Amino acid sequence: MKHGLPWKTIRSFLIGVVLVCGCDSRNSSHSDDTITFIRKMADSGDGESQFRLGTIYLKGEGVPRDEAEAFRWYKRAAEQGLAKAQNQLGLMYKNGQSVSRSEADAFRWFKMSAEQGFARAQGNLGARYEYGQGVEKDEVEAFRWYKKAAEKGLAQAQNKLGFMYEHGQGVPKNENEALRWYKKAADNGDVQAAVNLGVLYQNGQGIVKDYAEAVRWYMKAAELGNEFGQCNLGIMYSRGYGVPKDLVQAYAWLNLASSGGNDSAKLLRDSLEETMTPKQIAQAQSISRSFRPMTKAEINRN
Repeated sequence: MKHGLPWKTIRSFLIGVVLVCGCDSRNSSHSDDTITFIRKMADSGDGESQFRLGTIYLKGEGVPRDEAEAFRWYKRAAEQGLAKAQNQLGLMYKNGQSVSRSEADAFRWFKMSAEQGFARAQGNLGARYEYGQGVEKDEVEAFRWYKKAAEKGLAQAQNKLGFMYEHGQGVPKNENEALRWYKKAADNGDVQAAVNLGVLYQNGQGIVKDYAEAVRWYMKAAELGNEFGQCNLGIMYSRGYGVPKDLVQAYAWLNLASSGGNDSAKLLRDSLEETMTPKQIAQAQSISRSFRPMTKAEINRN
């Protein structure tokens, strides 16, 4: 067996929070009569209808998908002060959808929406400040906006708040607060927070070291298909931390993480393979092939 590989917990530090859309996706399609009615209301100046029509065009619900038309209707609603339309307009400027990409315009619309208290925009504005996109980088201001969104229950912002407390970004380092916000985010379904929470339990950061609890959170992330949760779970099985040592399970989870593009997992899996029998490897590969990611609803029922 090769020696010297970094058998330490792997964790992703995301480049930025996932931008959160303000679209209402309750209806996947619309009849011609419904679209005609929504258009009539939008033409009359009703902001909610303008927003809904923008979403219809953005998603191609009963009409050909048309980002330019989506942008036009979102802009009309945003100019009337509709916060969720302002957030959506910010996303379109950020992503360059039917309009020249503009971080400055994205920031401007996110800010207008955030100042009205729209949680998704507050999270998006926090990211602009954190990474200096469309505005000068300011981690203190990033923390302030993430906190506003987190306190409204936005899971992604709660995870970011935990990360900033853990690493002392924009706020004094506080591992107890990091644990608290990661727990809120993980309970609200943020898969990255589940991985981060597992790391805190594994390392005893802000909490008594608890390998079994670390495994529980890694398992949640892993079963949802998160490559970092899968990698960390594989490491725990390979070492017998919080679970009985099981090379077959370790290989299976590392193999899944490797398939997801995790290079560290691939190195660890290949090293582990040298200690296993062909039968064990075949069993592990069979487990990997039969894996189906669970939904968050299925996870919560268990």
